[in-house]
Amino acid sequence: MKTIILSAGHGGRDPGATANGVRESDAVLATCLYCRDYLEDHYEGHRLILPRTTDKFVSLADRARLAGNEGADLYVSMHMNWYKDPNAHGFETFRYKGTVKDTTVRNQTIIHDTVYKYMNTLGISDRGKKRSSHWVVKHVPTSVVLVEYLFISNPREARFAQDSGKLRGMGEATAKGIAKALDLPKAEISTPVTPPANSGPLPSIRRRIGVEADNRMTDEVGYLINNATYVRAAYVAGLVGVEVTGHGDHIKIKT
Repeated sequence: MKTIILSAGHGGRDPGATANGVRESDAVLATCLYCRDYLEDHYEGHRLILPRTTDKFVSLADRARLAGNEGADLYVSMHMNWYKDPNAHGFETFRYKGTVKDTTVRNQTIIHDTVYKYMNTLGISDRGKKRSSHWVVKHVPTSVVLVEYLFISNPREARFAQDSGKLRGMGEATAKGIAKALDLPKAEISTPVTPPANSGPLPSIRRRIGVEADNRMTDEVGYLINNATYVRAAYVAGLVGVEVTGHGDHIKIKT
């Protein structure tokens, strides 16, 4: 059983980089949740831990402590890039520039190459597999790969960070890279079953749920809306006049 930390950078009072109408914290959270969903739906033999699933602040020290306490096998830190020159562009990943285990080099190589296969379809250039002294790659006590998907300071790439379909693609590609790096077995996919109409009211969800309403993350607990609830991979209760997508800890509502 592999323990994986999926860490969406920034959050809450720390929005990260902001440019061209994009907040880094929002874009990477959506990407992280898509990655989580794909791993849970398609692979077994792992345990996922997310420092945040909503727009809240989690300190770097708390993230590192979580990885240590949980005995993480892999920590993936998700970010969007920024630079003062709006022409800066491309995808890159980082590991610590000091001495690291061979597994970290392997993890970076596989995750980078797998994600870039998708980024290349968007016309994003490959800036390469890099080494750095970023706080996360240096201080988190496990194998760490930091991903910078694109530059939101670049107007063209910022548009991808506002496109839920593109963010889903990035998240799912990251999940595939993680699964390949850790040799996760594929899950048996079962066909969802819709409860009969007379099944009675569904139970309320009594834990924190990430709810995205009209492309902005909110922070809802319990019932999502009008006492309608969601059950993973099985049933979305009827919502009048709105579109609901996603599942698990991340629900998207479009009015």
